[in-house]
Parts: sequence; C-alpha cells; structure tokens
Amino acid sequence: MASLLTDRAARCRGLTLVEMMALIAVIAFLLAIILPAIRASQEAARRAQCTGHLKQIALAIHSYHDAWNTLPAGYVSAENPAVGEFGPGWGWGTLTLPFLSRGDLYNTLNLSLSIAAPGSQTGRSTVLSNLLCPSEPRRDPASFHAAGSVSGVPSDLSPSSYVACAGTSIDPMTGASDGPFGRNVSWRLSDITDGLGQTLMLGERTRALSDATWAGVVPGVQHCTDPSWPVRSCGPAWGMVLGVTDLPGVSAYPTVVPGSRRAHQSAFGSLHGGGANFVFFDGVVRFVRDTIDPKVFRAMATRASLDGDLDCSGNAY
Repeated sequence: MASLLTDRAARCRGLTLVEMMALIAVIAFLLAIILPAIRASQEAARRAQCTGHLKQIALAIHSYHDAWNTLPAGYVSAENPAVGEFGPGWGWGTLTLPFLSRGDLYNTLNLSLSIAAPGSQTGRSTVLSNLLCPSEPRRDPASFHAAGSVSGVPSDLSPSSYVACAGTSIDPMTGASDGPFGRNVSWRLSDITDGLGQTLMLGERTRALSDATWAGVVPGVQHCTDPSWPVRSCGPAWGMVLGVTDLPGVSAYPTVVPGSRRAHQSAFGSLHGGGANFVFFDGVVRFVRDTIDPKVFRAMATRASLDGDLDCSGNAY
C-alpha cells in the first residue's frame, strides 16, 4: 500500500524549478530559430507581391503605348518663366488609370483642373492597393516633409511605393531629363536605344526615405526626405512621382545606388534590404542590389547610355 502511494505521488508531482527553467530555455531556443524563418518567409511573400504589382503597372504602361503610340508623360505641367510651373500636374499614374482597370476613377477627373483644386480631391486621394508595396507599413496620405507650409497645398495625396524613372537628373530650368519619363514629354519605345531589357521603367521608393504619389505634382512645393532619414535634402515637387539616380542640379554628386543610406529625396530605395525592385521596359522585374556598379546603375536609368555600350546583364542583380 505504501508503495502504491509512493508511485502515485511520483506520477502526480509537478515540474521542479530547474526542470521548468530548462523547458523555458528549450522553448526560447526553438522560437529563436523559428521566428526569423517565419519573418523571412513573410517578407519573401511580400516581395513577390511587390514584384507582381510592378509587372501589372508595366503592362498598363505598355497598353497605354499601344493605344497612343507613346509612353505617358512623367507628369503634365505648364510653365511660365516668371512664376515657374503652374499645373495641372497630373502624373503618369493618373494617365495610366484606364489601363490599370480604374477607368471609373479616371472618368471622374477633369484633367484641365490643377491637381490641387478642390474638384480634383477624389482623383488625388483615392488609395490604390496595387501601387503600394506590401512591405510598406504606412498607408496614410503622402507628405512633402517640407518645412513651413504653402497655401492651398493638399494634404490628402494618395501614397505610392513606385516612381517612374526620369534618368540621372532633371534640369531645374527646362525640366529636360535623360530618362524615359519627364515633364510634358512622351517618348516612344523606339526612343529607348539601350534596349528595353536594360532600361529602367519604374522603381521602388520606401517612405522611410521620402514619400511618393502616383497622382501627380503639386506646383511650387518643396519635396524633402523623411525627418527620420539620415540625410536631409529637399528638391522640386516632381520628386513625388519621378526618381533619379543623381542629386538634381548637382552633376558632381555621386550616383546613389538603391538601398544607400545617403540617398536624396528623389532617389530609389525599399524596405526589402540590400536593394530594391525595378521593372524594366521588357516587363521583367529585377531586384537591383546595393552592390551594383554605380556606373551601370546610372546607365540603366537613361534612354541612351551615358557610358557607351555597358553590359548590364552580369551586374544588375
């Protein structure tokens, strides 16, 4: 009888403190192994979805070209030498809406109105999920992050994770650029002489660097890096819809590769780590790493290579 009681007590006793601590240590060790793998798989899924978004946008831009025999302008804005740009400012994303299955939204717009006009609110503020990278946590309206305020500037611009490639820079006086997108200019695919598979169409920009929008450019506003970004730089508002590799207006500034922590407000970058996704004019999405040769990256941003016939195939990713 005593033996039975001893056996029952042995079976019913709880874990000792040492055993409990050992169990907790084992569970913590397993979590330390498993959680990074789970996070990595989740990020891989988000990056794949981001790739799908870029392919969809590239298809829409090619459909625009099929319909009009030109690419959409980077943005549309008239200019007066005395006052600068005065709008309307609608960007490549707005012009491409019918080919992104958003003809309903496009039909509500009066493109002769300024993007900042009260009548343009619906168009400029509608959030489009396929223009946002799933890795980007923020969904609030895009901000210029500029010091001070300008009367009449809308604070409800729809955010975007993707900007069109304007080349190495944009001339601050004329608006001319050496890339496939720019102000008031619509190039044909035949104008891209470097080859469609070696020329950037669109690239990512994380809001940790600076905000972007697909809707268009608000004239007369400064666009700056996010306050938390290590580099504080500001430039014209076209940086909200276009990306360049070099600091605008400073030709001696070194090319900023994707993922660089010294990027300016109109550069490219992502939250994926190690680079950013880009879609080329052949419709292929490639992850361009931050280890790319800056000369190659600079040449990929132009319609006609600045550095001769660079072979980008072995250096892009």
